[in-house]
Parts: sequence; C-alpha cells; structure tokens
Amino acid sequence: MYCRRRQLHELGDSHVRHVRVKSGLNPEHLQDRLQYHPEILELHLNEQDVLDPAPLVQVIRSLKASIPKVYLHHPPKFRGQFLDIISSDPSIRTFYDESTRVLIEIARAEDVRVVIHAHYLGTDSKNFHDAHKVKELSHRIAHFEERGSDVLLWENTIEGIFSTQNPDWITSIVEPLDLRLCMDISHAFIALHGDNEGLIRVLERVQPYADYFHVVDSMGTVHDGLALGEGKIDWRRVKDFLMGKDFIYEIDLRSTGHKDCTPMLESAEYLLSL
Repeated sequence: MYCRRRQLHELGDSHVRHVRVKSGLNPEHLQDRLQYHPEILELHLNEQDVLDPAPLVQVIRSLKASIPKVYLHHPPKFRGQFLDIISSDPSIRTFYDESTRVLIEIARAEDVRVVIHAHYLGTDSKNFHDAHKVKELSHRIAHFEERGSDVLLWENTIEGIFSTQNPDWITSIVEPLDLRLCMDISHAFIALHGDNEGLIRVLERVQPYADYFHVVDSMGTVHDGLALGEGKIDWRRVKDFLMGKDFIYEIDLRSTGHKDCTPMLESAEYLLSL
C-alpha cells in the first residue's frame, strides 16, 4: 500500500483526475487528502462540530483557499443514535432541527452545500408502508426546504421511506417537493438487493433532481463501502450518469483509521479507465 500511495502522489493530478474525497475535521486526515490537491472535498461532521461550529468555519475557509468545491455532511448521530427527521425522541428531533439550522447558516455564509439524510437505517422511518409517517416526513422536509432549499441536498438511504426500497419515494416526495438530491449509488443498489437493472432505472428517474453523488461500490447486501471494482455495481453503465456532475468517492476507510485515502484515488482511476 505504501508504494502504491507514493506512486499516486508522485504521478500527481496529470494522472489521477477526479480527485474527489471525503474527510473529517481531524488535521491528519485532512493533510492526507490535501496532498493530492482535490477538486472536491466533503467534510463528514459529528455532533460536536455543529454544537461548537467555530472550528468548522475556520476549516471551510482554509480549504476554500485551494479547493474549488467543499461540501458538508450533516452529522449522522446524536448521542450515539442515528438521526431521523420524524424521530419520536424529542432530543433527537431537537438536535436535528438546530443542527440543520446552523449548517444552513454556515453554508450560505461560506458558499458551500450541505448533504443531509431525512433518516438512517433502522430508525422511525423504516416502514414506507406507513402513510401517516410518509406524510409527516414529507411535511418535515418541506419545512426545511422553505428555509434552505438553496443549500440542502437530500441523501437516499438503504431502507425505509427515503430510499429506493420505497417504490413511491420519487413520486410522493422528491418530485412534489422538487428536491435536490445527493444520490448515493451504493445505498440505492443495496436497497434494490443488488439489482443493476433497477439501479439504472432509478438513476434515469432521478437525473433531473440529482445534483451530487456518493460513488462507492457494494456487493448489494449490506453497507460495505467498497472501492470501485470490488463490488457488483455495473460502473460502465453508471458512469454516464456521473459525468458532468459533482461527486465524491465515499469509500470505507476504517481499515486505515481514515488516515489514507488511497482507495478513493484508485477508485477514480478505475472509473476513468472504463
């Protein structure tokens, strides 16, 4: 891995194009990404980053001095629990509301955009057959759209109301609210149980709404976060939907302690070689 990492660094941008990566605010992680001069960087945030946002704003301003586009990812959890826009837990709902308000303000002031989940796997929104919850979720998303439609990008999840598991998520929520989406390719693929034909149909449907993509491979059963070419997604067909759009390679880097973004760079090489 070290030799491959050094080779990628020495080849530079003339060889590794589409350097589009993700990082937390950890300085060591950011330094690793910045050595490759990314054109897009997404900052994955936790609850503390939003509760005390001054360091986040400093990082954004520093990054924008050298990176064309910076995106923010709304925190996935509060006190160890995944967020849901219609959570029955008042503390989670309060954090969701306040953190979204803070990030909308930061995004407008710093000219960046915010990726946000309506809900995550296994939360109150997991049952897309519950018409009452679908209506409540749609109403809540509309509430935030009134306040931040210019900066919010709504990301699909693996199961439940705001996922491709729900056959009506586009017609009942996305289209009526005219939402701008962050389309996670692997989330859609997993929700469709590894169906490439179904994935292509979904990508065709969401093209008018998908402003941004998370590009990551999967075997189609669990959230595995694989580098491109290591899973079962047909990237030759998916690639056409990505070109000309903003996206990052959202590869799971836990095996390296999030300190080495080489799998993201190798994924870029793989996609561009097709």
